[in-house]
Amino acid sequence: MSPHDVQRHLPKKEPMLSAEMATFRIFLIYIAIGVLWILGSDKLLHLIVTDPDLFLKAEIWKGWFYVFVSGLVFAWIILKRIRVYLHYLNEYTVAYEKIQQMEEDLYQAAYFHTLTKLPSRLAIKQVILDWIENSPEEPFAFVYVDLDDFKHVNETMGYEAGDAMLKGVADVLREEIQESWFLSHSAADEFLIFVPNAVDDEALITSIDSIRNKVEKMWEFGNQQFYLTISTGITHYPEDGTSYLELLQNADIALSAAKQTGKSRTVMYHPTLKNDTQRLIELTTEIRHALEREELFMEYQPIINMATKQIEGVEALVRWAHPQKGLISPMEFIPLAEKSQIITSIDTYVFTHVFAQKRIWDDQGFGNLYVTINMSRKSLSSPSMLTEIEQLVHKHGIEASSIHIEITETAAISHVNLTVRTLQALKKIGFHLVMDDFGTGYSSLTYLEKLPVDVIKIDRDFIWRVAGREKNKVILKSIIELVHSLGMSVIAEGVETKEQLSVIDEYGCDAVQGFYYSRPKSPERVFKEPLGPLQKELFLFLDSVPRNAYNGITKGGVSDATIQYVHFILRDLCASYFRGSVHLCLRSHRIQFHSYW
Repeated sequence: MSPHDVQRHLPKKEPMLSAEMATFRIFLIYIAIGVLWILGSDKLLHLIVTDPDLFLKAEIWKGWFYVFVSGLVFAWIILKRIRVYLHYLNEYTVAYEKIQQMEEDLYQAAYFHTLTKLPSRLAIKQVILDWIENSPEEPFAFVYVDLDDFKHVNETMGYEAGDAMLKGVADVLREEIQESWFLSHSAADEFLIFVPNAVDDEALITSIDSIRNKVEKMWEFGNQQFYLTISTGITHYPEDGTSYLELLQNADIALSAAKQTGKSRTVMYHPTLKNDTQRLIELTTEIRHALEREELFMEYQPIINMATKQIEGVEALVRWAHPQKGLISPMEFIPLAEKSQIITSIDTYVFTHVFAQKRIWDDQGFGNLYVTINMSRKSLSSPSMLTEIEQLVHKHGIEASSIHIEITETAAISHVNLTVRTLQALKKIGFHLVMDDFGTGYSSLTYLEKLPVDVIKIDRDFIWRVAGREKNKVILKSIIELVHSLGMSVIAEGVETKEQLSVIDEYGCDAVQGFYYSRPKSPERVFKEPLGPLQKELFLFLDSVPRNAYNGITKGGVSDATIQYVHFILRDLCASYFRGSVHLCLRSHRIQFHSYW
């Protein structure tokens, strides 16, 4: 059908009349009807009535009849028009109210978060812009608050639980911030705080820590639980920026630094952080190619049994040797990898190489030793990863019980129900399970009974705080006793001093790991080189060397007599333990040298 055919079938549009034309048309119709009435009625009366008196009365009644009928017609016309007017007036009123409501809704949507009813990012932006314009000389602080790993709440507990948790956090923030502060809910899991006249950084951090203590707890929704932490970044006006966008960007950089250094932290912006951020961006890109270029490799740190003082196992630690940047710390690249799926590829690399190395050690006679492997949160929640690990066990022909899988405390308690199911599946395969970083927040004590773990690793930060602090010693003793009462063993990691070793030995710790005994080593060196205490014993002997034996030591080298004396001690003490190069540090005399034989 052509457009002309379509047009032919459409109803004809009546031309719209103006108010003046409509009124004029009514007037003409009234005049025409009036003339016709007068002429027609007179002729009709002359035909019917012949009596002059009766004709006069009929003329009068005819006039009144015309007036009455005209009144009715005009009343009807006016009523109709009034109804039309009122109809449109009502529509206009409703439309106006809708417009008003839409404007209010748009205002609320623009300036307030729909879930928490807190001011939005646009609102705090306007507050800051007004402050900069009206009080350019007055300082203020800008705090960026982010809920750590909040996306896991939505992924594992559902969006309803996530919304309930956000409302709860918003309520805590409302209660805890000072009256002069301005709080904003800027995004799903992000909040911004404007702190006017902030000049005391220590007081500001104390206030932020108070907020953190209220937020960081076990949140419950139904029968599900999630332990929540927050990271914060802080910038100051005008030293860190003189515009809203600059302050926001630098606060975000400080927040990223807080997350990179372990989360649940507050970091104040510093210009050097921009360089760090650029480096992180580069590393994020390059880590994706590290596996393809075979830049990763494995090292192993011995775990020492406190009863026998012998190695009972080793922890597998992945390393990255960048061709241009050199060795890159796992503290840098592992958090980056955890933000993407690349962490699961790294986990696969680690499991594959560790299982192959375990097979080699088993063939060399070290089958009684176990290897612990760190497993990321993403791999922990991946059914395909569990299947892949089980296949690797069969492929390399190793005992699953000789592999200890470590999960962090945060990963374990972030979603207890899911974690329990995954850990039970791992135990069914035969693996032993280790909870790593225990003691970071003392948050999981009540969940030890629920989690099917075999070993607890006390976090290195807690171990470092133990020496010389009686309260921490009491806490450490209580943790060890509690863990033992639940049938689990305890490993203390990060042990570096004799004092730390003495404390954990006194309280019955089962094993230790740390630089006091050994740094991480290549798989070829881990069982061939002596442990730390033996080296320290050598230092004691070397310190007992008569001072006149050092008289031959010069800036350019050492005397033959000194070398012969040291060689004599080394041969008597541990000739069978050393291979290749020996590096001795004569600490009390601050002398270093290398000997080769």
